[in-house]
Amino acid sequence: MKSIFTTIAFSLVMALCLGTSAFAVPPVSETTSNSELTAISFNDLVNMTPQQYTELTGEKLSFTQVVALKYTQHKLKKASNGKDPIEDDKVLMIILAILIPPVAVYLLYDIGQEFWVNIILTLLCGIPGMIHALILVSKKFN
Repeated sequence: MKSIFTTIAFSLVMALCLGTSAFAVPPVSETTSNSELTAISFNDLVNMTPQQYTELTGEKLSFTQVVALKYTQHKLKKASNGKDPIEDDKVLMIILAILIPPVAVYLLYDIGQEFWVNIILTLLCGIPGMIHALILVSKKFN
C-alpha cells in the first residue's frame, strides 16, 4: 500500500513540475511531396549524387545530410545485392495473382472497383479472376 501511494505521489509531483509540456506532442509539419522525387526508380535513388538531389528538390543538402544520403545508399546497395527489389515484388504479386487473385488485387488497388470486379470474376469459376488479376499486376508494374 505504501509503494502504491509513493508511486502516485511521485507521478503527481513530476506532472506538476514538468507541466503539460512534458506530455505535449510537437506538431507534424506539413510536407509537400515532390512528384519528381517520388517517381524516381530504385537504381536512380541508389546512384543519386547530392547535386542531382539539389536539382530535383531545389534544397541544398548539409554535410550531415550528404553523409546520411551516402550511408543510406550504401545500405540499400548492400541489402539489395545488386538486384532491383521491384522485380521481386512483381514476381511475388504474379504468384499471388495465380493462387489468390482477390488478395493480389487488394494489395495493389485497395478495396475499390477493381477489387469487387475481381471478386465477382473469381466467384464465376476462378480462371476469369486469375486472368483479371494478372492483367492488373502487369499494368501496375509496367
